[in-house]
Amino acid sequence: MFKWFGLWSYRRRLLSAVAKRGWVVIPVEGPESWSYSVGLMPTLGSPEIVVSGVPADLADRLMAEAFRQIQNGELALADRETWRVDDCKMTWREIDPYWIGHGRLHFALWHRRKTTGQNSDVRAFQLVFRDVETGLYPWEAGFPEKWWDQQVNFYGPAPS
Repeated sequence: MFKWFGLWSYRRRLLSAVAKRGWVVIPVEGPESWSYSVGLMPTLGSPEIVVSGVPADLADRLMAEAFRQIQNGELALADRETWRVDDCKMTWREIDPYWIGHGRLHFALWHRRKTTGQNSDVRAFQLVFRDVETGLYPWEAGFPEKWWDQQVNFYGPAPS
């Protein structure tokens, strides 16, 4: 009973926060950690954002900057589009719908379903970091193996 009440309370706070701020960041912690946005679709008409491989507070700041740029018309999310913040070069990758539908963006799906009655149209992009030493991205030949597990891969194809 208390677990259900906790989830119900969390969802109410989520709805309130998105209504007030326009979006929120949901951190997911565990062996694979990532953070994702909830509210960009209804607020800006933009896909949601996923960031992994960095602490939650940095992910929050990156998403806040992306929100600001999308809101001001300075950023439109597109697959393999380069994005720079200060001297850091990153790339946006569209997330495979499989990952969206299999619980990786649970509260984004729940929010969409709760506010519109549908969730099949949720889209999201992952912000992917390149290796600082080589300048390579995880999908490029020569990317250092030691960094493979640092960023969750939601842009890759669904498992077979």
